[in-house]
Amino acid sequence: FETHWYEDAVREHWDDPGSRRMTYLLRFFDLDDAAYRSLCAAKRADPGREFIDIVLDHCARRGGKPRWAEKTPGNMRHYHLIRTQWPGARLVHVTREFKDCCASWKTRRGDDLDTFLAAAQAAYADIAPLLGTRTESYMELDHDVLVTDPEGAMRRVTEFADLPWDPACARLDLEATHGE
Repeated sequence: FETHWYEDAVREHWDDPGSRRMTYLLRFFDLDDAAYRSLCAAKRADPGREFIDIVLDHCARRGGKPRWAEKTPGNMRHYHLIRTQWPGARLVHVTREFKDCCASWKTRRGDDLDTFLAAAQAAYADIAPLLGTRTESYMELDHDVLVTDPEGAMRRVTEFADLPWDPACARLDLEATHGE
């Protein structure tokens, strides 16, 4: 699930449980009305805190986990804001061959090459100085390597995130992604 928390439906309209994005978010994270009301109360008590942080922190604690992760690709457009709000945040940027991305874009959206290139340029603007580098808070991971060598790729990710290795990190569940 991609939260798209920088969309108005989550970031600014977190108090509208009937919006499409919030309905998805509440259902995906299995949040009932009582939990949602509690999370809204926490947001009202700390208005400067991102609602998605409150939700994901709640889910992490509920699952006995010390931290949370989020995978919306569009978040790279907000890298500097993310680093300001969460100074310890780490971005794993999964890169993919542009021809594959363009073909997927064209199939899903029907846009032309110029539209794709403009969108890609805008998406990478915030992280442009980081492209091709690795820092304490940014690493790139080639999508093809992730698919062809999941254990090697995920060992690098867990090391980067300062997490212990767990073999489950390298298991691909192709049934769960079938048709998506």
